[in-house]
Amino acid sequence: SSLDITFAAMSGQLKVDVEGEFKDTNALANVTILGAPSVGQVKLNGEKIDASKVNYNSTSSVLKLSGLNDLTSGGAWQGSWTLSWE
Repeated sequence: SSLDITFAAMSGQLKVDVEGEFKDTNALANVTILGAPSVGQVKLNGEKIDASKVNYNSTSSVLKLSGLNDLTSGGAWQGSWTLSWE
């Protein structure tokens, strides 16, 4: 079996589409977004991510999220999800 994961970053969102039957239960710990011109409320599937997990450098336009293990504990690739920073 296989797993096809598609990433699309645009307009303040990272959309992840997951298709396939392979079961991967690994959590996702960190995400780095380059070229984020501004960052507002950071959310995963519409739920606010705690500010302690968010680091934004406005000089380099880099958004770093860390410690996401608890938010993706069922497996980061169990289904599609959206990360937003609008």
